[in-house]
Parts: sequence; C-alpha cells; structure tokens
Amino acid sequence: MAVLSLDVGCGRLRLGDVNVDILRSVEPDVVADGCHLPFKDCVFGKVFCSEVIEHVENPLLLLREIYRVLMPNGTLVLSTPNPYLWIRFLKEVFTGKPRVEPAHILAFTKSELKSIIERAGFKVAYIEYRNSPWYLEHRTPRKLAQKFAFALEKLLPNVLSAQSILAIAVKKTI
Repeated sequence: MAVLSLDVGCGRLRLGDVNVDILRSVEPDVVADGCHLPFKDCVFGKVFCSEVIEHVENPLLLLREIYRVLMPNGTLVLSTPNPYLWIRFLKEVFTGKPRVEPAHILAFTKSELKSIIERAGFKVAYIEYRNSPWYLEHRTPRKLAQKFAFALEKLLPNVLSAQSILAIAVKKTI
C-alpha cells in the first residue's frame, strides 16, 4: 500500500498526493479548513503545511489536527515567514507599512514555532531560517537591486536574511 502525502493550505503549489485548501478558487482536491480535516486518523505519511500557520487563529488546533491525520512516525514539513527578514524592516521604515502582511494573524520566531510544534505532540527534527529559490530570484525587480540583496544577505546573519522558517517534525509514537 502506497503512503500518501497531504498538503494543507496547498494554494496553487500542490505538493501532496492529496491537496487541501479553504479556497475553492485554487482548485484543491478537497475544500476544507486545516483545523477540521475530513480524513480518518493516521492516514498520511507526510504532511506539508507551507506558509499557512500564520493565517490561522488557533495554530495549536491546526497542528493537532495534522498530528491526528499523520501515521505514527509520519513527517510534518512546515514553513512560515520570518518576521525578522531585513527587507521587511526596510519596508516598515520607508513606507510606514507593518512588517507583517495584513492577512497574517500571527508571526513566529524560530523558538516560538518549535515550542508550539512540540506542544502539539511532535518531535522537532530540524528547524532553521531558510530561503526558497523562487524568493531569491523574484524578490527584487531590477538586476542591480537583486545583486545588492544577494551581497547583503551574505553579510547578514541567517535570522535577518532568510525569508522563512522551515521546520521538519515527526509524530511521536508511544
């Protein structure tokens, strides 16, 4: 029997064998709220949850629901925006707009994200500040600005230069 993967909050990316989103417009396999998944317990071997947790009013409920549908020793791959990214600070300074996007209910530091994942019952195997390849290529519209951004990121600590926080966690077994 093949082990299935689930993408919770898939958007248009669709990383899983089964893709769930609350928005019909992105044409997911299943339209559902990530906090109330319409699946039996212990169905999926891997769950992706990319850039979703910051949009949820009760992130612990989301994580517990993901825990419920994961098989024993199943893996959660989760990412969320890094609130300390240098370009977000500049945006706030020069435009007066907040660093956090209006649709984001919460922002997590690396330690806060690790803590809430563990409170949901997971064992965090990896957590780090990371950039996604498409972010580095498309963040700045002009070549010169892009070169400046790459040079600056080499000088800055990871906490200020990474777009996201990536966590990989495993469902603990008793």
